[in-house]
Amino acid sequence: MSEDDGGSLIVDVNVTSFDREYLHWSFIVMEVAAIVVIVIGDIFMLMMFFTRKLLGQSTNILVFSVAIGDLVTGLLALPLAMMQKILVEPSDFLCKGYFYFANVSKTAVGYTILLLAMERIIAVLIHTFRILPPGRCLFFASLTWFFAAAYNIWSVVIYDVEVVTLAGTPDRRTKDLFLCFASSRFMYLHDIFEILNPLVTFVFPTVFSSLLFIYFVWNKKEADKPGRPYKSSKSVVIFTFALLVSFVASHLPWEIATLVTSYDATRHYSRQLLSVKVLHLMSFLRGFWDIFIFG
Repeated sequence: MSEDDGGSLIVDVNVTSFDREYLHWSFIVMEVAAIVVIVIGDIFMLMMFFTRKLLGQSTNILVFSVAIGDLVTGLLALPLAMMQKILVEPSDFLCKGYFYFANVSKTAVGYTILLLAMERIIAVLIHTFRILPPGRCLFFASLTWFFAAAYNIWSVVIYDVEVVTLAGTPDRRTKDLFLCFASSRFMYLHDIFEILNPLVTFVFPTVFSSLLFIYFVWNKKEADKPGRPYKSSKSVVIFTFALLVSFVASHLPWEIATLVTSYDATRHYSRQLLSVKVLHLMSFLRGFWDIFIFG
């Protein structure tokens, strides 16, 4: 191990198969495709959203927040990851920025879906009471983004850029790839957030949103009583449930993979690391499914 000029820990790993360089460029192609898909999906979602105007004012704010969360992934997180692979230099900014914006987006989207479920389900079951009127809704949506930005500062601290050396062949020279890993200098923080982060950013909003939908199904008869505007609100509840399913389906495989994959396995350009990276990339595609959910 050695220290670079900026003090970042650099680990040289000799990879015997030069063919793995093609996997490196394959990730760049997949990231470009994901950026296009996410951005186009969210733009179409916002276009349909503003032209149809099917949702209430508070719901407008929360759905807009979900779309912005996905756009943060497509316009900030993934481009930083792609630039890290293209620029052959150990840039801590690109490495830390990628994980930070990815985690901020995930946290904001998860808790916004929770707020959306709370607002819609309570409005359907108790039509005389609005738990999140527009002003309060805007405040809590802003608070969600503030919490996401403040909480995920940990990802700026523990992640670092390291070099993976691809062994050359008689026909090709040795090549260095710069990848992001959890720094061994902050293993105590890594061990804490390896458990805490899935609980805070995934399990908590998912479980509480699911409990709200269970409560809705259990008390659906209340919404069927005369004078309740249930039919128009039912479609919004279904829409919110679809957003939750998309969020869980996109992130659950990656959450499981990060928990079952050992730290040492992710320190090398190995099959385990590739699996984790592919699942992380697939988790970003929740923004693409929004267009089908809203349509």
